[in-house]
Amino acid sequence: MPLSPGFHARMTETPQPVLSFEGVSLTYRGGELPVEALRGVDLAVSEAGFTAIMGPSGSGKSTLLNLAAGLLTPTEGRIVAFGRDLGGLDEDARTRLLRERMGMVFQFFNLVPALSVRDNVELPLWIRSRMRFSTGKTSMSRL
Repeated sequence: MPLSPGFHARMTETPQPVLSFEGVSLTYRGGELPVEALRGVDLAVSEAGFTAIMGPSGSGKSTLLNLAAGLLTPTEGRIVAFGRDLGGLDEDARTRLLRERMGMVFQFFNLVPALSVRDNVELPLWIRSRMRFSTGKTSMSRL
């Protein structure tokens, strides 16, 4: 069957996820019995998507987010962020990658109480650029 005039088909590549978990497990050891926090998690997060992590208390949501942020290391599996295997990076390289490419919204504010709102917003910018605090224009645009 011929296609209608003006009809165009285009193949699009499936975008690489910006974050993927491949068979990720995390077991806490140290008490009398090991505690399996996550078991065999496979997850792919797209750049333009919206992802919600939901579940009952104790189901591993915070553990999953801490792994995604590079704050924890899985006991099994692989985590890839922005095309880089987090397990293959040293702590400094992992910190730089995630600081420059990923933002986290925490359940609690995690603000430094002695700082103003502006200074709390500007602090990570200052750490990142190793510059003195600016006049506040950059941080105010992020509020």
